[in-house]
Parts: sequence; structure tokens; C-alpha cells
Amino acid sequence: ENCIEGYTGTTPHFVCASDGTATRDSNSFCRPEECDSKVLPSLLLHTCENVSFGENCYAYCPPGYVAEALATRLRCLGPSSSEPAVSPSEEDSVTLRGTVPQCVASQCLYNLPWGERYVHNCSAVVTGQHCLVSCAEGWFGTVEVLTCQATGDLSGAYPACRTITQTTTRTFTVTQPEPVLVKGSGGYLVAWSQQNASQEHPIASLAVEQSLRWLLNVTGLDAEDAALVSASVEEVNGTEDAADILFEIELPTQNATTLLAQLVEVFEEKQHVFAVQAALRNTGVDSLWNASILEFFVNFSVEDENLTADLAYVVPPQIFAQ
Repeated sequence: ENCIEGYTGTTPHFVCASDGTATRDSNSFCRPEECDSKVLPSLLLHTCENVSFGENCYAYCPPGYVAEALATRLRCLGPSSSEPAVSPSEEDSVTLRGTVPQCVASQCLYNLPWGERYVHNCSAVVTGQHCLVSCAEGWFGTVEVLTCQATGDLSGAYPACRTITQTTTRTFTVTQPEPVLVKGSGGYLVAWSQQNASQEHPIASLAVEQSLRWLLNVTGLDAEDAALVSASVEEVNGTEDAADILFEIELPTQNATTLLAQLVEVFEEKQHVFAVQAALRNTGVDSLWNASILEFFVNFSVEDENLTADLAYVVPPQIFAQ
């Protein structure tokens, strides 16, 4: 007797007892083989550590990269499986099988140089790339390098551009007002039968980040730059059938009152609920395919100003049937 495909161990030995029964040697056993996660491309994030034969895991792009599907399910299987090995060299072994996501670097949309004082080549940089910012004609200062971060924003110091002073009867300079930040903090209560929190939570967070970032960046808000969004999952005490997906938003603007009113209108209309729920269901994660948003809340505030707005409501199930 030998261990079947997907299992490994010592060759079993049997002893024939005086009553004619065969007794198995207690020192022989078969255990599931583990799949090596090192066959995955180094760029990918995954939940495939310590996965054994017959088990599933997920691979997905890191922040700052996108693919057709947010997450791809992989399985630890043997050569008799019809699924392709992640690494062709492992085709005849027990290994991770399935199709890994093809990750493409995202374009940076947030914190682009803004205003007449700057010239730059930052409009099309993607995650990990650099660009140069210098002073426009009529201004003088240094040249600085900005880096496109995985969060979608450019990091680095802007050059300190100063106007060339002109003298007629008097001397004058031109200054540009700095934008203020409108910040939002909120969350979705999601009905969701979680199967493996450590595998599913980062994928759900990424789905909400991408959905809200897309929604806010195509809405035509009175903002100076694209929305910076982050999200995280928090378990609801006492249940595995629901979770809070919390998010943070930042938007720079020269007109905080107008932007605040626009944001309230966007989230009052509940179109974001459709967008976020669809994003969760389309992640490729089995447990999220029928996720439903039950409640929503958000608080908006303006940095250094006494302006706030709050929204909170239960999501009626019938809105998804319309």
C-alpha cells in the first residue's frame, strides 16, 4: 500500500495477527503535501503560505497595481489536475495551480503639481516611477524629483518657486493660495459569511478602495486633485456573518464649502452602494459573491475649518431590485 497523490509519508506495513486480521504499523502514516508559495511571482500578494493538498488560496496585485480580476483563486493539486501549474517546471508535482493575475502599474492621480508656478512631466507616471518638477517661466527655484507611490499619490518636496520681482513705481509678488483638505471617515456594514478572514479581508479592503477612488475621481468634484482613499476590515463582535469595512478619504480643494456639499450629494444618492457592493462581489473571492451592504455612515470635516457633515442610513434591500 502506498500514499495516494497529494499525500506523502512512510510506506505502510501491516502485521497479520493470529486471528487473521491485518494490523497497521502505528509508525507509518500519510499526510497531505504542502505547496511551495515561492513558485508565485515575487510582485504578487497572496494567502498561499502553508497551503496543503486540496486547499485553496488567493493571489492578488499589491497596492499600486491592477489586474482584470481583483483576486484569483489558486489550488494546491497534483499532476492529475486539469488546472495548469503556476510554474511550468512544477507541472509533474503537487503544486499551486490556476492562473495568476497579470498586474499592471497604476497611474498616479493624487498630489500632482498644481498651479501656474510649476512645470512637470508627472501626468502619466505609474507606481515606482519618478518625475521632475521645476519652476515655470517667470518663476525661479530648484528642480525636485517626485515619486509615484503605491497609494496613487506623488511624494516628495515641491520646489520653492518665487516670482521674479518687477519694479515700476513699486515692487510686487504674486502668491497662490494653498488648498485645504476635506477629509471623510466612514464605513459599510456588510453581510458576508467569512470563511478565512486573513485571506479575505485584504482583498475586500482593496475592492472598496478601488471602487470609491473610481467613483470620486469621475464625479466631477470641485477638488484640486484625485481622491486619496484607504480602507480596512473590522470584524463585528459575536458574528462571522458580517463585517465593517471602514474607509478614509482625502481631497484637496480651494472651495471647501462647495466640495463638502458635492460629497454629501454623492453619498446621499446611494449610487456608491451599488458600486461598492458590485466591486465586492466581483473580487473572485468565493465568500463575497453574494455580499450585501446593510448600513452606511460617513463624517466629513475640513482641515483647520469649522465645517462638518454627517450621513448615516440603513440600506433598504429593495434598492438592489430596482
